[in-house]
Amino acid sequence: MIYKIAFSVLFVGSLFASEVMTCSEPSSPALFTADFLFWGAGIDGSDLAVSGKVGNVGIQRDLVGMDGKMEPGVRAALGYRFGSFDEWEFSGVWTYYHGRSGTVTDTTGAGTIMRQSWFTALGPEVLHAKGHWNLNLNVADLKLAKTYAISTKIKASPYVAARGAFSGFSLMGSYASQWVAENAAHVQSFFQGNTSFTAKSNYLAGGLLAGTGLLWSFDQNWGLLGDFGVSLLYGQFKVKERFHVLDLIPDAASDPVLAPSNLTYLDDFSRVRATLDLLLGLQWKSAFRSEKVKISFFAGYELYQWFGLNQLFTVARSNDSYAINAELSAAHYNFSVDNQNGDIGLQGLTARFNIEF
Repeated sequence: MIYKIAFSVLFVGSLFASEVMTCSEPSSPALFTADFLFWGAGIDGSDLAVSGKVGNVGIQRDLVGMDGKMEPGVRAALGYRFGSFDEWEFSGVWTYYHGRSGTVTDTTGAGTIMRQSWFTALGPEVLHAKGHWNLNLNVADLKLAKTYAISTKIKASPYVAARGAFSGFSLMGSYASQWVAENAAHVQSFFQGNTSFTAKSNYLAGGLLAGTGLLWSFDQNWGLLGDFGVSLLYGQFKVKERFHVLDLIPDAASDPVLAPSNLTYLDDFSRVRATLDLLLGLQWKSAFRSEKVKISFFAGYELYQWFGLNQLFTVARSNDSYAINAELSAAHYNFSVDNQNGDIGLQGLTARFNIEF
């Protein structure tokens, strides 16, 4: 199951205060934050094939999918706070995450059929499938926030930010496939061969992020920290897909033969994409040197989702079929493509160290 998952780039500084500030509290204008991320990624539309088991109630279908492994990431922020009450804060935040799936293999067994859906020429029926994907994500925010004391225990810090992002997603699959040929006497012959494909999609974008953070202080050290943000980004997709395929070519003098060929699909287009940022966890904070130096530790659960970031395409040809007749000519094809338009999300643990000085 592909989880709708996600991660957020958080504003820092004023949200990390664990006691309500007063006008007489000394200010710690500079701040630095380092985060350790341990997230798993999920990508809609990254399935290798569809597997079906023949039973008493027809064919029970199941996607041969590739869920992401838990992988580490990093985030760093540097900021400056202006004023000592209802403070304005400016910060720069950078986040990097590399995710990947495990290598997935699936083999048909008795009473089972499997078909891939990326390109019909990869094979009408799959005997064995293997694949994996990789994801790279870089996000940079320039953020302006202001902290308000709602009550003696609760603070809110609404913010706006300019956001730039780059994502690179690649997917690889290989198949042991089977073709069926039927001669004029309606006698079927079976042919087997290996096919594969690689698909890459890069997205470079910029836009705006807006949201708010909340801190509920239990006492002078402990508090509950939350964050909610949304962004709209406009950018350019570059998609490249390369297929190593086999065509079953009729031969009037003998049996049909499998002929290899390489096909490449390229596309370049611009789109607006939205993201959703969520965070919730516990924070501990303490102050030193007459409140001039403050440190805090945070651990929580983070969700971050990119809507429609998977822009890979499936490809079909008008005269591909699961059974190829001897009279069929392979000389001319009409191609059609279908955009996956799937979400990419991350979720997991965020652990943070913050210092204000």
